[in-house]
Amino acid sequence: MVDRKPNFFIVGAPKCGTSSMYYYLKQHPQIYMPEHHKEPHFFVTDFPSIRFKHGLDEYLGLFSNAENEPRIGEATTWYLYSKLAAGEIKAFEPEAKIIIMLRNPVDLMYSLHNQWIFSGNEDVFDFFQALSLEDRRKKGQSLPQKCFFPQGLFYKEVARFGEQVKRYLDAFGKENVHVIIFEDFKIQTDRIYRNVIRFLDVDANYTPDFGIINVSKRAYMSGINRFLFSTNPTALIPRIVKRIISPNMRQKIRKKIIMLNTYAYERKPLHESFKRELLMEFEQDIRSLSEIIGRDLKCWSYNDNTGDRNRY
Repeated sequence: MVDRKPNFFIVGAPKCGTSSMYYYLKQHPQIYMPEHHKEPHFFVTDFPSIRFKHGLDEYLGLFSNAENEPRIGEATTWYLYSKLAAGEIKAFEPEAKIIIMLRNPVDLMYSLHNQWIFSGNEDVFDFFQALSLEDRRKKGQSLPQKCFFPQGLFYKEVARFGEQVKRYLDAFGKENVHVIIFEDFKIQTDRIYRNVIRFLDVDANYTPDFGIINVSKRAYMSGINRFLFSTNPTALIPRIVKRIISPNMRQKIRKKIIMLNTYAYERKPLHESFKRELLMEFEQDIRSLSEIIGRDLKCWSYNDNTGDRNRY
């Protein structure tokens, strides 16, 4: 029987294909990932509003159904952005394997803005206006009235990857950190997946269902999603109901409600001149990241990304 605690982590970034990678990896017979808790948010003590509130024992309980799988993992996209998560994971599991997924920063911000509209964390529907509010929001001003994760609205900070990736390389060493570029993953899914399972040292011959996961979407009623995505919506559930309905069943009900409250939404492409202007702000960080991971990222300096804008 293996130690029933995670020994690998998909740490982010958000909107970079992490949901798909989670879905593909958890199908592997030698890998266990929680069925109903993709993002436990346990190692983000600097983000208390979204952190898992139930303590170490209940966190480890998420993995209690693991049997003899050599790899047990979880996927929380905000571990990369967190300044403390790398150190906390290192203290928890010093030999952990780390998977990092990155994307053109402008595309990430645009997709993240849409996700926050969907979840109710953002109330400014215009992307340009939301970006212009970042400095004010860092001072606690102009935040949505019912925002449940204000740090997630600092879009440009979220998308500056250089320092974030360096924290994990410093903590775990290059040999234990595997970096994936989203643009590669999108067009060479099978190859990138097999590189990951080789990195995790499990059977590289297994082929999962490579279905499309997490398409662009909006909510019919944002208030419902805001409640369901907020820190602890179950706090309002009477104690007797909690005793009758298991945590896994509550998660299933939550997912079902979200699904019924969702419709597909096709995002309009960003205006090219606006995208060029934004990318110029990230030029230095992209250059620094290229050096850190040993990968030429000139494709990000300007890429019109004419592929499927509604995937991931």
